[in-house]
Amino acid sequence: MTDFRVRSLFKVSPEDTIDEALQKMKVAGLRIAFVIDGKSETIQGSITSYDIMGESHALFAKRWFLPMWVTHKDIKVKDIMEKVSDWISVELKNAEIATVQSVLDAFQKTGAPTSCSR
Repeated sequence: MTDFRVRSLFKVSPEDTIDEALQKMKVAGLRIAFVIDGKSETIQGSITSYDIMGESHALFAKRWFLPMWVTHKDIKVKDIMEKVSDWISVELKNAEIATVQSVLDAFQKTGAPTSCSR
């Protein structure tokens, strides 16, 4: 979880390669970026350094039957980003009083993967 009252908002383009996005995050000292459509300036989703360095790119290649030699240079942010429609959000007042158990319960109700449910 990132508190954007303390950290600045950072954006990348859906057309950036995931290597470009990761480099921009490193320079900014951040691990998350919002994916912003350049024309409409709307938030399309988010991408994290974990998405890029983890298994997301391999799962993308597998899902589209691409050769496993597909590299970060071949994958765009839009291919592996988390879309806004998939976000789980809560009001700040509820997050401030939440317990670890209540957060876990909320994630389990949505069917979202958690490290405790794998």
